[in-house]
Amino acid sequence: MAVLLIPLPGLLALTVWAGRATAIDRILGTDAVQELRLRILPTVWRMIGDFMPWGSGLGSFETTYRLYEPDQMLMPAIMNHAHNDWLEIVLTGGVPAVLVGLLAVGVWVARAVALLRCRPYTASRLMPTLGLVIILLLAVAPLADYPLRVPSLECLLVCAAVWAQAQGRSGPPARTGADRVNEL
Repeated sequence: MAVLLIPLPGLLALTVWAGRATAIDRILGTDAVQELRLRILPTVWRMIGDFMPWGSGLGSFETTYRLYEPDQMLMPAIMNHAHNDWLEIVLTGGVPAVLVGLLAVGVWVARAVALLRCRPYTASRLMPTLGLVIILLLAVAPLADYPLRVPSLECLLVCAAVWAQAQGRSGPPARTGADRVNEL
């Protein structure tokens, strides 16, 4: 494993030296106050308050934001998302979307507790645990980015949800009629 990690610093340095590290440049070079997602946050909060309890309608962020966009935020590019998945869901879906989200969190917690209580830890719990961890990571990620706008990560979320609900077998596999015949 250490052999695989040794080239990483050199590869990172080469990427920065070649000028191809736009993500690193963005992190190191941009003041957090100037970050667009932070600049639109007060406007999004005001919109959430104005559209509660029903929300502005799923998929309506772009047109709704135009009504609230402050003059100092006007630019040639349009703001088509809130750049925070959780806030956009609350804004566009209102209380019903929040309730569905809370239900999803409750299901996640119930599954996590069920897996933690299951003793002993067997290989059959690996996929459900992996699914729960992936869901948690994708749920926390909107605090810094908005990953679920990428179709491949949306697919990963669906796979993780299926894995999280997988029921592993404990004990020996069930015997079929064919197994009994072969024993005779």
